[in-house]
Amino acid sequence: MISARRERINFEENLNKTQLVPGGAAVGKKGKGAGFYCEACDLTYKDSLQWVDHLNSKQHLVATGKTAEVERATLEDVLKRLEWLKRQKQQRERGEDWDLKKRLEERAIQEEEERRQKREKRKEAKKRKRAVEIKAEEGVGGQAVAAEDGDVVMDDDAAMMARMMGFSGGFGTTKKS
Repeated sequence: MISARRERINFEENLNKTQLVPGGAAVGKKGKGAGFYCEACDLTYKDSLQWVDHLNSKQHLVATGKTAEVERATLEDVLKRLEWLKRQKQQRERGEDWDLKKRLEERAIQEEEERRQKREKRKEAKKRKRAVEIKAEEGVGGQAVAAEDGDVVMDDDAAMMARMMGFSGGFGTTKKS
């Protein structure tokens, strides 16, 4: 007798796993290969649609000792099932409301932390830029000063030499920030 499945088919059980496959297993469906393997029928299927079709096929039902007859559900069975589904739905809704509130609170905390970190980065960048500008104003005696963010500030002699060699304004962008 065919009966409804009591559990869901787990398509993710071999997801992200490495599996050694015999050399001749790539050809045909017979034997164990890469994909969904049916031990009862000794067949391998490459995708989930073929796998589900096989599980419902007459060949598989015969191999597992089931018949193609369908069990008739009574009114009482249907009512029990509907009541069970209703309870399941109510439990999930109550659980999801709580989880949703919790997730929203966690997300708000995470976003606030990200904003704080961005503000700190901006402050640090401004401090570095000011320090480089101060060093450039004081004059460093013919040397180029490299800032932490990759900008190079040159004194007048170095800038003149760079222009003579054909480097107009350095290798960076000319866009003002």
